[in-house]
Amino acid sequence: MDRKEISERVKKALRAIKEKEYEKNELKILYNNIVGRDDINDDEKEILTYEMELKIRNSQPSLVKEIFGPKETKAREFLDPLFSDLSKEYDWSNNVDKSHVKACGHMINGTNYVCLYISYKNNLGISTAIAYKQITPSENPFISVNIRQVRKGNIESKMIEEKLYPIESEEEAVKHFKKNLSDTINELSI
Repeated sequence: MDRKEISERVKKALRAIKEKEYEKNELKILYNNIVGRDDINDDEKEILTYEMELKIRNSQPSLVKEIFGPKETKAREFLDPLFSDLSKEYDWSNNVDKSHVKACGHMINGTNYVCLYISYKNNLGISTAIAYKQITPSENPFISVNIRQVRKGNIESKMIEEKLYPIESEEEAVKHFKKNLSDTINELSI
């Protein structure tokens, strides 16, 4: 929807969302009112709810989980079934890392808003991972696929390859990760 097609009432609401400071309860009521409105078209409602989500995520993080669920829900919806499929398709018995969906250190220390990943590390210190990342609440999430040498003995750690994919290219990202995973499991020279 083009911004000039937005009704004056919705433009006014957008200005208020962006400019006014709201208490936690006010944000919750305003969000629920927008979602429950029948007199706003779907395009305008989508614009308003998007701005409300940004406002809530940036100003009242404690309200985020209550309204939208845990911040990593979309990451888990992508990675949990992927790991389930991968665990049936590949042999994870020699994985030096733990074999499950994990939180990245960048999410734990707060430098990434969302960062969950699946990884496999072989005995040579070659690790491959697929991660669902979102740097800040206002940025789009993306998928990262990498393969790297982990520090092992006299071998220094280094990134061998990292490729970023938009969420819409998840099939391509999974295909790339499966190739890396197969090579890493089979301990092929990278």
